[in-house]
Amino acid sequence: MSSQPAPSDPISILVAEDEDTVREALCLHLRASGYEVYEAIDGEEALALAQSVLPRLAILDITMPKMNGWEVARRLRKASETSAIKLLMLSGIGHDVLSAGLPVLGGDLGLDKPYELDELEEAMESLLANSKPG
Repeated sequence: MSSQPAPSDPISILVAEDEDTVREALCLHLRASGYEVYEAIDGEEALALAQSVLPRLAILDITMPKMNGWEVARRLRKASETSAIKLLMLSGIGHDVLSAGLPVLGGDLGLDKPYELDELEEAMESLLANSKPG
């Protein structure tokens, strides 16, 4: 990533992904880049974590058990304390579904799976550049 956070001021990121290998690899990469990372394995856990740690960015898989990513995004947008969290939606179900849902359901940006790390980093940089520290 071209602009990594300073070690004294880590940016907090929530990664909500039910596929263990994908989540673990992404979290490992983000931690190595200097981010403070929180992990959730389903939508209910993602919502609870987001409400308690108030990350600056949440990376949400759309197709998670217990509560899908769209519902997590909707609930985060609805509550004043979590409405400013930037939301990067990940989808393995097709670009059309992702594109249609973003403006209606509250995501800021979306990426189709599988994605390249440089695509993810570009999306994160764009979102974080336009977010308030927190």
